[in-house]
Amino acid sequence: MNESMTLSELIQRRHASGGRAAWRAGSSSYWIPQGYRFCVRMPPHCVDIVSPQERSQVMREMKAIAISYSLTPSAQKPANAIHFVCNDDYDLDRLSRNTRSKVRRGSAAFGVDIISSYELRKDGYIAASDTKQRVGGSRLRPKDFDDWVRQMDRHGYQFWAARTPDLTIAAWAAVLVVDNWALIPVERSRSEYLKRYCNNALLFEILRSTLNNQGVSSVSYGWSSLQTNSRIDSLSTFKQSMGFQCDPIHRTIDLHPAIAPLVGNRLVHRIADDILRRNPSSYYAGKIAGLMGAISK
Repeated sequence: MNESMTLSELIQRRHASGGRAAWRAGSSSYWIPQGYRFCVRMPPHCVDIVSPQERSQVMREMKAIAISYSLTPSAQKPANAIHFVCNDDYDLDRLSRNTRSKVRRGSAAFGVDIISSYELRKDGYIAASDTKQRVGGSRLRPKDFDDWVRQMDRHGYQFWAARTPDLTIAAWAAVLVVDNWALIPVERSRSEYLKRYCNNALLFEILRSTLNNQGVSSVSYGWSSLQTNSRIDSLSTFKQSMGFQCDPIHRTIDLHPAIAPLVGNRLVHRIADDILRRNPSSYYAGKIAGLMGAISK
């Protein structure tokens, strides 16, 4: 089981395992790659201004052509996304009557605890594959899943699972606990168990244990999707029902100076809008249009 780490220890683990991260000693935030030559700032709750010097340093160090980060909304940079965060003592009483019922029913059907990387790699693929299919993502190959879990394990993530009495994984989540904050970047579930509320039972136990027993003051469940037609947005209702509050933020994308004039061109934005209009249900068309809308003008 991976325990809580300091941010310095997290960066060391990433570097030791071949992972990349940009971090300045003493800083409370860091940058990691997310896709080809694209970086995001972590943790999600950080809304500090990014100076031109930091922007240049991150792009140079990470060889990035674009970086993404959150800011406090303003008149010039209005809210365009939501950060989901839970930061109080957590128990059933803060949930609605309907959600409490779902949590109780889910907890009666599934046992929730921390499992090993081996257990997740052995039995967690179906949940990951089912979730990909439900949100319209590309197919996940078993080998890619195995490599993904191994990488998260090397980086210090905890793995939580809701399991049936015969120990079948109905739902699982990866949780990163650093200093006094935690992040849930991944939650996956098997479609056949959704109506038995495996996700409710899993998330409740993660929040209850992390906020009450691990010295954590806030747990982040990431941002709302930048996709303008995202089916992932349906998860927002679930997150709020489980006690997460919605903090408005401005998500922005800064481009490398060499390509900013091209991508910032109005013609490119019109092309992206046209792609979405012609393919309104397309996962990738929505992603393109959403990203274009977040690019700094």
